[in-house]
Amino acid sequence: MASPSTNLVVKKGTNSPIWQYFGFRPNERGQPRDTSEVVCRICGQVIRAKDAQTTNLHDHLRVHHPAEYSSLPVSSSRTTELRRNQPTLSEAFAKVTKYKRDSERWKQCTDAVTRYLAKEMVSFNTVEKSAFKAMLQIFDKQYELPGRRFFSKTAVPKLYNDIRANILAELDDVEYLALTTDMWSSCNMMPYMSVTAHYVSKEWTLKSKCLQTSFMPESHTADNLEEALQESVHEWKIEENKISCITTDNGANVVAAIRQLKWPWLSCFGHNLNIAINNSLKKQQASTDRAFGVCRAVNTAFSHSWWRRRELSKAQEELKLPHHSLITDCATRWGSKQRMVERILEQVQAIKRVFAQDKSRRPLPQLTWQDISVLEAVNSGLKPVAEFTDIRAGELGARCETYSRPEACHLGADGRQI
Repeated sequence: MASPSTNLVVKKGTNSPIWQYFGFRPNERGQPRDTSEVVCRICGQVIRAKDAQTTNLHDHLRVHHPAEYSSLPVSSSRTTELRRNQPTLSEAFAKVTKYKRDSERWKQCTDAVTRYLAKEMVSFNTVEKSAFKAMLQIFDKQYELPGRRFFSKTAVPKLYNDIRANILAELDDVEYLALTTDMWSSCNMMPYMSVTAHYVSKEWTLKSKCLQTSFMPESHTADNLEEALQESVHEWKIEENKISCITTDNGANVVAAIRQLKWPWLSCFGHNLNIAINNSLKKQQASTDRAFGVCRAVNTAFSHSWWRRRELSKAQEELKLPHHSLITDCATRWGSKQRMVERILEQVQAIKRVFAQDKSRRPLPQLTWQDISVLEAVNSGLKPVAEFTDIRAGELGARCETYSRPEACHLGADGRQI
């Protein structure tokens, strides 16, 4: 810190009391040498002050010499600053007063949280987590978040009932609709059945609504599936003469259930395509088994080693390849097999470089030129079908020959009902 200085001069015409603590270094004539450099008489520190303005001087005195600063008389500039920074009485109360539960703002905030819970399918426990509460307090300090029980017992059921009422009104207006249904299992292997309705609205817009996803612990016999489908139709007040058709996979049990219901039936195109391609691959199993096995072994080698994944990223950078991860195929999705093969072919040079640098003693899968030739042939055969499937899946609107997985509720990307 600089030593205090008393050999300082003050610029003429400066009447502010702040100058008793500051001054300028004098020149040979006893006048300020540089009016942009003000020296503190207490600590000797130089403060930059353009045209001898006192804002920085007040700040220096307030921070470094609070006792002297408190002794200064309150100037008009300081009074203005205090008034500007000090909230009014009503503003101060508003910041600490919580919204009433019947206020419009509280309802807006609670509705936004409710839609977030439903749309993102997160746990009700989220509203009791400290980080979530802190985030909402930053957004709006006056909003008091209800507890988990309120959302699970009141808010989300009300949202469901409101949306259900709107969908029932839409279904009542349509002349015909198509249904799709599918049996599926959750990650913990719990069985469910989903039913989706597809129809054209009064505005001539194709719409698709997942009506329900029902727990199906019973045996999936034709009789049980028939009963479950009939219950879902009656629950949503759909007259059976409005059903133009229902689309399912080719499972014998569900086909028999539809036959018993005497509803028009269409076989799922995606399911048939999957069967056709898998049957075609089985006919070439002798020549493709090794190549597919090597692909899966390569994926396993990288999935079990952080070092290999890191080196793969470096090799991709050096070889100027896309920074893509490897893909493992899924037995029930033929498209994943084509994507796995295509990704291996894309990254084959990077994969070989990583394996060449690997000093582990474990044997690594080797992609021979014969394997690559087989994979190229498979990819060239499957890629056009995959592109067709992607184009078809990307078309806007619903079709009676496709089916969709269940949604938590019918909300758009912006959280509003669609």
